[in-house]
Amino acid sequence: TAVSTYEQPPAAPVLLYGWAPTGVLPALPEHRDLQRYFAWTPELVARGKKAAPKQAFLGVHLRLGSDWVNACDQADGKPKFMSASQCLAPGETISKSWCLPAAADMAAQVAAAMERTGLGRLFVASDMEKKSPELQAFLKALPRQVKRVTVSDNPPEVDLVALGMAAHFIGNCVSSFTSFVKRERDVKEMPSEFWGRGL
Repeated sequence: TAVSTYEQPPAAPVLLYGWAPTGVLPALPEHRDLQRYFAWTPELVARGKKAAPKQAFLGVHLRLGSDWVNACDQADGKPKFMSASQCLAPGETISKSWCLPAAADMAAQVAAAMERTGLGRLFVASDMEKKSPELQAFLKALPRQVKRVTVSDNPPEVDLVALGMAAHFIGNCVSSFTSFVKRERDVKEMPSEFWGRGL
């Protein structure tokens, strides 16, 4: 069936959907606090912990695929697109430079975040294969402060769990995937920033 419930319902019963109900992207500002009622299953928490570096780390979300290139071309100059409302000021429009930042710009932002936080480990969640030219360009541009890089090849839900555990997070302002991570981190009062947008 498309809708299921937990075998043993929690104190407040929850419906689980196998798809995103229409009309929910982006999450409205007044609904973002509902994230506090979301809980990962123990199995996914265990998988996220196993995927993430064992010591404090910077988690990043990279959207680099051809579908994203097309999306950013469409989004450039628009006041609304996907989940950009999570970082746009009133009257501001989307810029392709932070919807699809250059590898060197992302590496510089990683360096600045690592210098600010003292972190040396990096966890990368991306829509690209490890050997893709786009992801390799980012990895080659990384600064020396990065002592260890973990490039995830896990399912997206495991990446979401791991990114939620990061000591600091950098994601894509326009991405609904990043938006999910950011909402979870906001509820937990954990620091996050967006590519090309700073803190």
